[in-house]
Amino acid sequence: MQALTFDSASGTIYAGAVNGGGLWKSADQGTSWTKLLSDSVFAVAVDPANSLHLLVSDFGQFLLQ
Repeated sequence: MQALTFDSASGTIYAGAVNGGGLWKSADQGTSWTKLLSDSVFAVAVDPANSLHLLVSDFGQFLLQ
């Protein structure tokens, strides 16, 4: 994993991995994971003003929303 963030509003964990590892989310404290994107993920953050906004950057430093 390259990036990890926690959404305190929903209790969701987001994890990003490079080399095509993708973006993953867990809504059950890491017991199970769902893959959201297949791209390499360099950084991930939850918007503190609106937890429905997830900000993700790929290795080319493009912002994916």
